[in-house]
Amino acid sequence: LGAHVTELIGPHATVDAGAVTDAPVSADAPGSTGDAPSDTDGGLAPCTPVAGAVETQAALTDARLIEVSGIVASRRDPGVRYVHNDSGEAVTRFFAVLTDGTTLAEIVIDGLSRPRDWEDVAIETTGDGREVLTFGDVGDNGARDGSSAPRASISVVRVEPPTLPATPAGAALHVAPLGVTTLVYPDAPHDCEAIFVEPGTGDLFLITKEDAGPAGLYRAAAPLLDGETRTLERLMDV
Repeated sequence: LGAHVTELIGPHATVDAGAVTDAPVSADAPGSTGDAPSDTDGGLAPCTPVAGAVETQAALTDARLIEVSGIVASRRDPGVRYVHNDSGEAVTRFFAVLTDGTTLAEIVIDGLSRPRDWEDVAIETTGDGREVLTFGDVGDNGARDGSSAPRASISVVRVEPPTLPATPAGAALHVAPLGVTTLVYPDAPHDCEAIFVEPGTGDLFLITKEDAGPAGLYRAAAPLLDGETRTLERLMDV
């Protein structure tokens, strides 16, 4: 994704399922176009994704985890993964699970209406050392396939995870949101199922899901304020 990925994983990175290296990508590598870097790709030579072997780490057996859509690894609490369901939840919640698949805690975000279509979660460590999760209520199948009316806006909610118990919690933990920001595309509604926060800047990025043609990379520069409505910036086709 151009210069922004350079900051995340290094120039000309070769990515596989288990590691990131700084090996240069050959112009003759499978999937490479062989084109020289251009202004539209942030000055990077084409990268070739390398598919690694699938490794099953654990099975999620919690009946509440019915359609896990987003997952991030905690940096504050080693061995913890935060996951959330896609849609259909009666309450706004996410879960902390261990690497063996055990659910450590259900975490309810108080004071919010039920999510419409949570698609992904991003994680960041703030300048003051706090861990913050950003959940994207950004799905919009109608914008992509016409199955429903496109959404006029989407939203993200930011949360600081609570202190987690040492053993699985019997009751749900509760947190208050740090803020909810409404987002509007500058061109037309899009379906989005992938978000990330850039380390250092805290900028939020969204990658759209399209049935045909290129996807779009959009940005909402930090800080994202509670109650704010922000028009996204389209950066490039992907």
